[in-house]
Order: sequence, then C-alpha cells, then structure tokens
Amino acid sequence: SHDHTTPEYIALAKSQGARFVLGSDAHSPQRVGDFAKAIALAKEAGLGPEDIRNAETEKGYQPW
Repeated sequence: SHDHTTPEYIALAKSQGARFVLGSDAHSPQRVGDFAKAIALAKEAGLGPEDIRNAETEKGYQPW
C-alpha cells in the first residue's frame, strides 16, 4: 500500500500540469498487468485517459 498516493495528492499534481503513468506495482507474478487498483485511484482523483501517458495507443485511448 502506498498511503502517500492519495486522490487529493494526485489531483494536486494534475492541477499543476502533471501527466501520469499507471503501473500494476505487482509484488507477485499473478498481479503483473493488473491495473484495477491504479485505474480506480486515478478515476477517484479525477483523471481521465487523456491524463495517463500509457493509456494511449496508435488507435487512440485504451478502454477506460
């Protein structure tokens, strides 16, 4: 758990022009690529796919 990464902290960073990269922060092989917690936190902070650098693909944004 990363208690310092709160929705409020993320929203403050966004208000200052930050862009973000999401990761699974996996601590076991089964969790690699599991972005559910990261996406939920990003949404709670008010981020959209346009704020997430690794949400972009050649065809546009990945499903959000």
